Amino acid sequence: MSVVAWDGTHLAADRQATCSDMRRRTVKLVRSPSSGLVFSWTGTESLGRILMAWYEEGKDPTKWPAAQATSDWTRMIVAHKDRIEEWEQHPSPTIHPIGRIAAWGSGRDFAIGALATGSSAKHAVLIASRYNVACGMGVTVMRVRK
Repeated sequence: MSVVAWDGTHLAADRQATCSDMRRRTVKLVRSPSSGLVFSWTGTESLGRILMAWYEEGKDPTKWPAAQATSDWTRMIVAHKDRIEEWEQHPSPTIHPIGRIAAWGSGRDFAIGALATGSSAKHAVLIASRYNVACGMGVTVMRVRK
């Protein structure tokens, strides 16, 4: 499970992957070397990276990953300097304007509460990780600049 938080300028994600009753450290927040965009996901890391590649290769709806139509789909978050795109089960995003807070994943309720009181995205992920057992193992934070 995951927590990803947006505070208006920074995107932050925890580093814990959970499979059955085991935890491991992973990366779920990356800056694309080609576009400079910041990508994150909740769900499986492998499908998150497949979605990122799909996006970077032109977002062709006819090439939308088939796994997204199953019950085990992954959410991809793409941060631009003027918006956040949230991609779920279909090749059309939900758009979140800059200046609004947002959070995703199993720790989202804790993160939204922290963000609503003025916390940074990093602090929101730390709070969520403290109270949600499916989140943790550190935080990755990136400033959105493109």
